[in-house]
Amino acid sequence: MLFCIFIASVFSAGAKSSRIDYIGQNPLRGGKPSPDTIKYIGLFDKYEWDVQQIKPNGDIRELITLKPDTLTFGPQVKMHMTGIFHINPAILNKVYALDFGMNGSVLVKLNGTLLLATGGYQTNGNSKLKRFKQDDYVPFVFKDTLAKFEIDYYPNKNIDEFNLIVNVAEMSVVEQHKDENSATINKSYAVSFYYLAFGIIFILLFIFHRERSENLYFSMFCLFAAMAFLCRSFKMDFFDDIKPFFAILSFESLSLFFAKMLKNKERSKKYILLFVILGVISFLPQLRFNYKHHVTINNQV
Repeated sequence: MLFCIFIASVFSAGAKSSRIDYIGQNPLRGGKPSPDTIKYIGLFDKYEWDVQQIKPNGDIRELITLKPDTLTFGPQVKMHMTGIFHINPAILNKVYALDFGMNGSVLVKLNGTLLLATGGYQTNGNSKLKRFKQDDYVPFVFKDTLAKFEIDYYPNKNIDEFNLIVNVAEMSVVEQHKDENSATINKSYAVSFYYLAFGIIFILLFIFHRERSENLYFSMFCLFAAMAFLCRSFKMDFFDDIKPFFAILSFESLSLFFAKMLKNKERSKKYILLFVILGVISFLPQLRFNYKHHVTINNQV
């Protein structure tokens, strides 16, 4: 009887608690900080988690895993994950960064205190955090030696694989990463305005010289290329999704330009009209997808 109770208690136990002894340089390696230590820890890399997969019909699948980020599941399945960590007192009361990236909605709590709410979980009107595609960080502090992370994750619609990254990092690391991202965005702005300026110039040339259709084609190439680069800077799901279409439209416009310049081959107005109509139609699925997903996730979260 006692043996049966012991076995039942073993199998009913949750995930083992894990230890976080350092974040960044490892002070325990050789008695001194190690310069090659990764400056962040991935919460899904090597720690046990209690995971609940909640299906739309209410069925719940429970499991314990070291790798929740390798799980696959059906569409519209919510996940509730719980991980318990013993924190080294040496890293208490220091400001760290919860570095996150996802495609979907996430809610993160530490010892019952809300750290992060994005997508459908975001209720305070923060339009930035309402985006489903995220790559940012929030500062936080470990106040107790026992840390209980609770994470609710609702993937983007029709995604059947884990698409969430949660790291704990030194503030200097994420600030450096943010500076690098800002530099990349500034380069995108510079290139996009370069194309935009040429696009405006050549569209004006076409207005005053209608017989020079190559000016129209080149301006279309520049304007679409400018939008493709600007989409990398706009922090909106819609622009992330339609960015490839602008790139395709810009190359198609460039082909029209070279056909006119090299072979003096003029496309018919019907072809250009069809080209524009197909371009507009190609955007419609993304509009429909984003609208339906916003409605679905806000109704079900």
